[in-house]
Amino acid sequence: MIITYEELQSDFMSRSNELANKKLYIQDELKQINTFLNHKDYDVKPMGLIGEITNNYRPKNEIINKIFSEVVYGWETFSKAYENYYYEEKEVEFTPFKKTTDITQPELDRFNNRYKQYHLQGIEFAKYALWLKRHENKNVLSKPNTRKLTNKQKLLALHYLGLSLSKYDNTKTAKILSQILEVGEENIRINLSYVEGKNKEVRTIPNLSKISQLFESVGITDVSNIIDSEIENLK
Repeated sequence: MIITYEELQSDFMSRSNELANKKLYIQDELKQINTFLNHKDYDVKPMGLIGEITNNYRPKNEIINKIFSEVVYGWETFSKAYENYYYEEKEVEFTPFKKTTDITQPELDRFNNRYKQYHLQGIEFAKYALWLKRHENKNVLSKPNTRKLTNKQKLLALHYLGLSLSKYDNTKTAKILSQILEVGEENIRINLSYVEGKNKEVRTIPNLSKISQLFESVGITDVSNIIDSEIENLK
């Protein structure tokens, strides 16, 4: 289960809400994140008669510990996605592993699904780390903007509202939507054909979760339940 950027923000806000020195608490959180990202350099001890090396690192922060307990099994995938977003602020699509002769297709699919979760968690955690970094020297935190949607999320929201655009030419539709949504025409055109299908770049768990929360917040629970079912199928 991916812990989203919004959930990480909300958790931090709940822990720091009543503190007088939020700046110090933010700096402490960033130190914990740094230790988490470089955990292989900490608390490494030789174990056993043959000199086996083990790492006894465990985050003291509960929510970071939950993330660590999952992504530690796919650390390279997680950290690569984290670094791509942290330094470039781009959600790079997960690249599935290719089939080899010693693995069946169902096994490969399960493997790729699991590693895709590590990849997506890396992106969500990078968003959280950047949010903290931008407030490092401040004593006031900006509240999470739960209303702001990405371009892909806007298109998904329109789709679940019942707007079916498959019968129209994508290029012409993109010209109209670019004016309505104030989003680049090319960006819309590229993503339009993916909205109703199963494209993994648009219909990601974080994107679907955000839209589900949006519908639930206004009481349209029949749609949010449908989206939640789709999320379960992606796990």
